[in-house]
Amino acid sequence: MPRRLLTSLAIGAAFCGALAGGYLWFRHSLPTSLPAVAAIDLLGLFVDSSPVTVVFTVAGDRMDWQTTADDIRLNVTLWRRMRLAHWNTVPEPLRAQGLDNMLARYRDLLMNPRIWDKMIPADCDLVPQPMRTLASR
Repeated sequence: MPRRLLTSLAIGAAFCGALAGGYLWFRHSLPTSLPAVAAIDLLGLFVDSSPVTVVFTVAGDRMDWQTTADDIRLNVTLWRRMRLAHWNTVPEPLRAQGLDNMLARYRDLLMNPRIWDKMIPADCDLVPQPMRTLASR
């Protein structure tokens, strides 16, 4: 009985060794290479980083500010810094998109005069100037 068990183990080990050797030979004899795949610009799919120059006037001096098209459309911090005259330096399609997005964002505030009555000057500074101009008219 033990001799039969040893013979079976030896045959099993030889079979496993032959399989491993065959796999290594097969892998070595058939080299494969990955296909060339063009890189996908994921950021470009979701972000419009086209450069846009906005002209600011600071203490009477003209200052050109480099920003992106998406900042004009979506950046609330940039909106707060821009005055009405600064919006005139933005190219037309972007200006309309930015102002439309600003109207959509501040619509609830514009349509509720009671909120404006409760605001202090620091609260008003958080609202972009075009929206304050609309609210006061």
